[in-house]
Amino acid sequence: AKEIEEQSASQLEKVKKDLETVSSSSDFSSLTAKALPSIVSVITDRSQGSGAIISNAGHIITNEHIITGTRDIKILTHDNKTFPATIIAQTPINDLSLYKDIAILKISTGNVTYPYLSFADSLQVKVGEKVLALGSPYGLDFTVTQGIVSAAAREIEGFDYKFIQVDAALNPGNSGGPLVNKNGEIIGINNLGIWGGEGLSFAIPSNVLQNYTNKFI
Repeated sequence: AKEIEEQSASQLEKVKKDLETVSSSSDFSSLTAKALPSIVSVITDRSQGSGAIISNAGHIITNEHIITGTRDIKILTHDNKTFPATIIAQTPINDLSLYKDIAILKISTGNVTYPYLSFADSLQVKVGEKVLALGSPYGLDFTVTQGIVSAAAREIEGFDYKFIQVDAALNPGNSGGPLVNKNGEIIGINNLGIWGGEGLSFAIPSNVLQNYTNKFI
C-alpha cells in the first residue's frame, strides 16, 4: 500500500509539473515583445502587407504579390517610423521557379542596425506545435494570433515547394508576415494573399526562404 501511495504521489507531482509547463508555455507575451520590433508593415500605392526584418542591415522578407506593379514602397516599423524601401530581389507569382511569390526588400536608410529574426529549420516543424502569426491585418498595427501547425508539408498545385498549413487566424494584410515558433524563429511567411480560409492558412517554409535570401544577402 505504501508503494502504491508513493507511486501515486510521484505521478501526481509529474502531472502538476506538466500542467505548469503547459500553463507557462501558453503565455507568449515575452516572445511577442521580443519578436515585434522585427515586424514591419509593407505599404505601397496599390496594397498593404506585412514583412519581417531578417538582417541587422534592414533586409526584409515578404510576399512578392504585395509589391507587384509598384516601385513606391514604404516600410512602417513597430515604433511608427516610416522609411522608403528598395527591392533587392523578387520572383513573381506567375514565375515557374522554386521561389515564386517571394521578395526581399531593404530599408533605405543610413548606417542603422535593426533587430531581426532568424530562420528555423522548417524540416523540423512538427504537426501540432504552437506557432504565432505576426503582421498587420487590415492595416491594424502589429497584431499577433496563435495557432498550431495543421500540416508540415502541404502540396498545392502550381507550386514546387510544400506549404506549412496552420489554423492561426489570418486576414488580408497578414500576407508576408512571419510565422514563428516558440523560440521566436521564422518557420515561414504567411501567404494568405493566395490561399485563405477560416482555420485554413498557408505559409512558405523557412528553408525555401533562406535558400532564396542566401542568393542575394
